[in-house]
Amino acid sequence: MKRLIKLLLDAPLGEDEKATVPAVIKNVMDETTSTPAAAERLKSMLSKVGKSTYDVAIKIIGDIGSATLKKMLGL
Repeated sequence: MKRLIKLLLDAPLGEDEKATVPAVIKNVMDETTSTPAAAERLKSMLSKVGKSTYDVAIKIIGDIGSATLKKMLGL
């Protein structure tokens, strides 16, 4: 989880998005009522990163992400 947060904080995201990264990641790792909204937010963030960052993020998500997130990302 920490690696995914660092990866996104190093990505070319806006300051507002970077400020929400830890909360978004926390909400997509466990199934909660906030997971679907957080998954949409993360999906939007991932669309803005480079291919190598995206590939690493997807690998991490595949290993530790919630079922909702995996389903939304087609994993």
